[in-house]
Amino acid sequence: MEGGGITGTGIVSAATFLFAFAFAFAFFSRHPLYGRNRGCVVYPLLGNFISFFRNRDRFLDWNTELMQKDASQTIRNALPGGMEFHVTANPDNIEHILRTKFENYPKGVYYQSVMEDLLGKGIFNVDGEHWKIQRKVASHEFTTRSLRDFTVESVAREVKRRLLPTLEHFCQSRVCFDLQELLMRFSFDNICQIAFRVDPACLHFSLPAVEFAEAFDEATGIVAERFMSIHPLFWKIMRALDIGSERRLREALQVVDKFAMNVIRSRRKEIEDRKAKGECGKDHSDLLSRFMSIEEDLLDYQELPDRDEFLKDVVISFLLAGKDTTATALSWFFWALSAHPHVEQSCYDEMQSLLDGRSASQSVNASTEDHTQENKEHERSNAQQGSCVTFFAYDELKQMNYLQAAISESLRLYPPVPIDIKFAMQDDVWPDGTVIRKNTNVMYHPYGVGRMESVWGKDCLQFKPERWVKEGICVPENPYKFPAFQAGPRICLGKEMAMIQMKYVAATIIYNFRIKLAVPDFKPKYAISLVMRMIGGLSVNVSNRQSQQARC
Repeated sequence: MEGGGITGTGIVSAATFLFAFAFAFAFFSRHPLYGRNRGCVVYPLLGNFISFFRNRDRFLDWNTELMQKDASQTIRNALPGGMEFHVTANPDNIEHILRTKFENYPKGVYYQSVMEDLLGKGIFNVDGEHWKIQRKVASHEFTTRSLRDFTVESVAREVKRRLLPTLEHFCQSRVCFDLQELLMRFSFDNICQIAFRVDPACLHFSLPAVEFAEAFDEATGIVAERFMSIHPLFWKIMRALDIGSERRLREALQVVDKFAMNVIRSRRKEIEDRKAKGECGKDHSDLLSRFMSIEEDLLDYQELPDRDEFLKDVVISFLLAGKDTTATALSWFFWALSAHPHVEQSCYDEMQSLLDGRSASQSVNASTEDHTQENKEHERSNAQQGSCVTFFAYDELKQMNYLQAAISESLRLYPPVPIDIKFAMQDDVWPDGTVIRKNTNVMYHPYGVGRMESVWGKDCLQFKPERWVKEGICVPENPYKFPAFQAGPRICLGKEMAMIQMKYVAATIIYNFRIKLAVPDFKPKYAISLVMRMIGGLSVNVSNRQSQQARC
């Protein structure tokens, strides 16, 4: 047909194009890894980047909603370029990953490459024999009573010397302040004392700048951003070119490493000086001293010739684990209390009941008697100054079952570490039937588990400490149903230390002060970081509870 009409060849080409398009659409829309992917739709090359970008500010809730819709509570995410992550909030799958097939799910290359600049060969960033030996030694140290006593002593000292005076200052000045920032500074001071026996003195009402603390925060924040990168290639190129955030990371790590190495070398000199004076006793107080005393048992140092570098990695690992986790957990806990005053009152009533029975107790051990006497002396001293402050002994903290239930409930809904990444060494099939291919990244999702109706019941979104209490006792849950502290062979070594710290701080604040939100009905947003801290902090006002109730 002349004059620009449609030719037979054109019709065939158009039909071929339409057929190819229809075939491709049908193929991808019905394919289990694309259109019928468990989770959101995955596109060739792009993965689910479009959905991820739309939900980047609510990543945890987005994943949780997708898992709630799937009967197995398991979904699959895919990054541009083909890297995939199977994400699960199914307790059976979590137990399979963390215990049953533990050897098949190490940290893996992806996690280690992201964290290596910060953690090096420390316990939280190694697998295999390196991990087993460090874990064995660390497990022994963390179960000793001496470390528990040192932890309680450090927490109590920081509360009395810094936290309470700072709260009193804000109480008297009647200004609002960021409680999360205050707790972050408290936990940083405290973990530095436990890890290094060094006091950075971050906590003060003037909120002083501390170079090491600021560098550490900068480093952990940038490392966390690597996990949210579209593809690992992006941050690796930036690191190679020493530009942008990767340059800031390098500079921050120089400050962190210099501080840690100076502490280690100074401690070695102390040990050498003691030996020269014939003082051969070993220092078993802080974590650094403990690892120094047993370093010969840790690893074959032919593989790690620089012992100080290795010790730095170990202690920085524990510093990371203990710095922001407890502060973040306490921040969410106090926010939850603000919305549930009846829970706060129940915690207070439990503490008052213990104090009422304190004088009648006949079975208090010697260390508790000393601690109680110290509390009484501190109270008398404060009373002379017009203030009334009450502290609690370790044995009293152990009896605070409702407080522990309330903290556990907060951890269920707001776990400080909301997701964790593992790596499949071999092909596997999870209990829910999910097929896992070799060299695939997997995630278990503590934040999502706490919001699964199939796991916690129809009231799963309610803050309800009573679900933990049976006959007046706080009963621990199945750790795979409540993986806030991990579970299995890699369960958190500092779990008991963290609970001691949280209960001590929470009990002291609740009994002595009233915390009120500066903005009523404030709903915090979480940051996508190594821990689930609140964006913008938690602005509050504080008042003295005992003065108001005329108990002094």
